Amino acid sequence: MDEDRASVAGSNPSLISNRPILEAKPPSRRSSRSTSPIRSTVALLRSAAPPIDICQPGPAAAASPGEAVNKLKGFLLDGYDKAFIPRQLEARLRKIAPDEAIVLHEAMFHDHHGYTTEELDSLWEDIQDVCYEANACSNLLKDENAWVQVVRSVLRLGGMHALSKDLELNSVQSQSIESQYLPTLPSSPTSLSKKADLALVISPPRHSDSTINQWRKQNTGVGLSHMSGAYTRETLLACPLEVKRQGGDYNEAVCQLAVWSAAALEKLRILASMGRDKEMLEGFPYPGWTVVGHEWQLHISWKEDSGKVGSESFVGDLSSGALTTPFTIFRSRVELSFTSPGVGSRNLS
Repeated sequence: MDEDRASVAGSNPSLISNRPILEAKPPSRRSSRSTSPIRSTVALLRSAAPPIDICQPGPAAAASPGEAVNKLKGFLLDGYDKAFIPRQLEARLRKIAPDEAIVLHEAMFHDHHGYTTEELDSLWEDIQDVCYEANACSNLLKDENAWVQVVRSVLRLGGMHALSKDLELNSVQSQSIESQYLPTLPSSPTSLSKKADLALVISPPRHSDSTINQWRKQNTGVGLSHMSGAYTRETLLACPLEVKRQGGDYNEAVCQLAVWSAAALEKLRILASMGRDKEMLEGFPYPGWTVVGHEWQLHISWKEDSGKVGSESFVGDLSSGALTTPFTIFRSRVELSFTSPGVGSRNLS
């Protein structure tokens, strides 16, 4: 056998000698790195009409938030890390999420929460269920639809309905924004179209003599939101949520949320011009959340006098504002209390 192999190798010198000779070439001067589509989108949004500036918080930010935006930030910073977790759950939280619990400190816990022992035990069971659901989504690589269900559970436990009985969470994934409220790009005659996944809305008032219903009678056929859906068109959309699976593109979520918020602010501007609250609504902060897997981030958008829209992520002292699920359940109540209509608006009035 070995002699046969040697014979074959000896009779076929071309196997080695006839192989192609590669010549060295100088490096190409053309960059092989492609431009990130999301970075291009962020740059294009700045040249849109109206322009949208997605900026990082801090003194170097190009956008200029007004007094109402800065006031909301002040309220959030003042209460962002103070007394929002029942003291009796401290040990359990540190055990279930030891890495994230490193950032917890004394001021975050309080004793006067109004829960009985049985209610705290029930709340803790619900928290564990949500954490299990979120971890299953992460470990099993589930899609955005599965994460949307986690978001619903977090907001429910965060006390969404306790803050306002008229506050509800609606899916807006399949609904379009009316084109006249969307920004347009200079190179394209068509408007931008970005959809959010969920939106906190104010459900229609039940009493015919309510302020909203009285306004509707005076402005027949005028919708209250920038959406085209039969129901959402007639409701006030308080806060959008853009949801991505674990490992999803955060920057893409931010762009989608910014465009959606810009359309909502344009609708608010038009509504304000029809009534007596024009000065109050101009420059008014419009909150929204991006949720990428376990990471939640609050954003605030506003419309400047020039028409330009600014959008900025809110950064608190706790993990740069992004929290894993056990702490998000408690944090969401704090953020909801300052950004929800009927609650936050009273703080800003």
